[in-house]
Amino acid sequence: MTFKGLCNNRIVKAVITVILCISVFAVSFVLSGIDLSTSALFGVEFDKSNDFVRMIDVGQGDSILIYSNGYSALIDAGVSDASADVCTALESCGIDRLDVLLITHLDSDHIGGAEGVTEIYGVKNLILPEISSESEGLVSAHLVISRVAEAGGNIYTAVQGMNFKIGEF
Repeated sequence: MTFKGLCNNRIVKAVITVILCISVFAVSFVLSGIDLSTSALFGVEFDKSNDFVRMIDVGQGDSILIYSNGYSALIDAGVSDASADVCTALESCGIDRLDVLLITHLDSDHIGGAEGVTEIYGVKNLILPEISSESEGLVSAHLVISRVAEAGGNIYTAVQGMNFKIGEF
């Protein structure tokens, strides 16, 4: 397989995305002084005067909420059955809108819950990978894109090197 063929491989792209996300979070924890105490991580009350990252259990994996300086980003939303859990977590953190909803890839266990999230929450910026007719979450992707567009949000196709700033992150 050529290097270009390897770079176009869906599994390789997903692995690289996960590695990059983990790296960003590791650096963020070290540089931002996030409170990693048990109460900060597992308590139901969040102090929105401080930045935080919250992992939301969506069954097979995690959804990640990043909050910094009044801005919020959600990375993935789990399967469609998880949308109520994600919305409950957002509500418990005092989130009433999402500045960014980032879907790492279009498998249903990453985008399915975004259907329910976009039904309840406004999304200013939606970032998705390139959509193909073989995408498992194709129907969900089109619904989410439609809801964000109808609400006046921006829709971006993720490309290598793309950056967004969320507060101090």
